[in-house]
Amino acid sequence: MAVAVKNLRDEKVLNPFMMARDNLVETLKGKRFGIGGFEPEETQALRSAIDFASARMHSIADDPRHPGLTTLTPFDACVMNLSSEVAKAAGGTVDLFALSRKPTVIIGERDEVLGHAFSLAGTTHEFIIRPWTREDFYLRAFMVLRNSAFVVDQPARSTTARAEPTIVVADDDRTTIMMVQSILRTWRINCRVAHNGKEALELTKELRPDALLLDVGMPDLDGFQVLTALRADPATRKTPVVMLTAAQSEDEIVRGFDLGADDYITKPFRAHEMLARLKRLVRNREAG
Repeated sequence: MAVAVKNLRDEKVLNPFMMARDNLVETLKGKRFGIGGFEPEETQALRSAIDFASARMHSIADDPRHPGLTTLTPFDACVMNLSSEVAKAAGGTVDLFALSRKPTVIIGERDEVLGHAFSLAGTTHEFIIRPWTREDFYLRAFMVLRNSAFVVDQPARSTTARAEPTIVVADDDRTTIMMVQSILRTWRINCRVAHNGKEALELTKELRPDALLLDVGMPDLDGFQVLTALRADPATRKTPVVMLTAAQSEDEIVRGFDLGADDYITKPFRAHEMLARLKRLVRNREAG
């Protein structure tokens, strides 16, 4: 009986902690994290924590199987190693001091964190001192994502911004088109449709839209051919392009970014994810 009472008491004490952790984990579900500069053992610990949260992870450092994926664009946040020796051993792919606009969780030893806290401090940065736990990571990741969302949601100051952005949707699947149109209209975003690659290219050149949602697999010209043509034309070179892929193919994602894509979304997609990524690109274009 004494043991049962003790277990019940422990459960009551732990429940608030478990509930808080579960709430943090829920906020990370579906997020994409870029990981850079860590040794294999710590990389595996991060992968385990991120997988547990139903989030996604990709190494930012060059991968022999998928070379070239060094852009930070597709990630919701980054997790970087502050230890200089490890960063150099990883090839020095990412400069920590160039991450001022990307939500970043920075992990390091106590002295390293104290030495860089002022130079790297910002609303979209959080620090973790080793040794760390999953709960440390979940809390810091939640905070950088929350603070980043707050900054992005501030009203745009550009006086030339359109009241209603225009998005070109290029896809030959009618179900996808109807779904995207419905979502964008709900948020008062103009939607123009192209049913093949040739139409996508012509419509983008004609309208100069705020962004292009471009399916990879289309008749006439595929998404990669359309993207190549857009980036080769000075008039459309800076049009934000989000690639829409049917599966999480690393090769397709890498190829898209090599050709100049700004982001990607995989089918089936969540409405709020698609909106968030399109709105971010539109805001960035208006601010620029």
